[in-house]
Amino acid sequence: MLSGEIIISQSQNYKSKGKLQEMLNALGERETGRKTGDNSQYKFENPELGFLGKYQFAEILLIRLGYYKAKVYYGNGADKNYWRGTWTNKRGIDSKTKLLNSPEVQEAAIREAFAVYWQDINYLLKQRRKSVNEYLGQQRKFNDNGKSKNVKITLSGLMAAAHLRGPVPGTSQFLFFQER
Repeated sequence: MLSGEIIISQSQNYKSKGKLQEMLNALGERETGRKTGDNSQYKFENPELGFLGKYQFAEILLIRLGYYKAKVYYGNGADKNYWRGTWTNKRGIDSKTKLLNSPEVQEAAIREAFAVYWQDINYLLKQRRKSVNEYLGQQRKFNDNGKSKNVKITLSGLMAAAHLRGPVPGTSQFLFFQER
């Protein structure tokens, strides 16, 4: 589902036909501010909020994916990702340092995350008796800091949005906002 050719369309003026890895490269550049191929992307740690790696993983996501355990984490009693919990040793990751030094694990984890986001989005859509297929290919307008933009809804765009804004409420609100 996510490994085939996908359409990435970010605005009415920009259309790119590419593969999943190209979208992941763009996501990694956006998250770290570093160019694709720069291995420091994987070691990047957000100094203000403590997100980790090329895809800026949060504690809650790594908890959901089974890499990490914590009772208090960013958004649930903590004002940032402090990484005070414990690592599960999934894929050999037993510390923050090991995650930051494991590009292959980060690449696997983002794909695992996309599977979780896909489940979340589909669950929300089914609650409204909808299907993702009803949205794919649609054009949507939104306000980005006072500037009106058009986007074409694509699978890759939904996955990127779910990662950047969360499947709930961010991505689901984007899908549903014009239906009100």
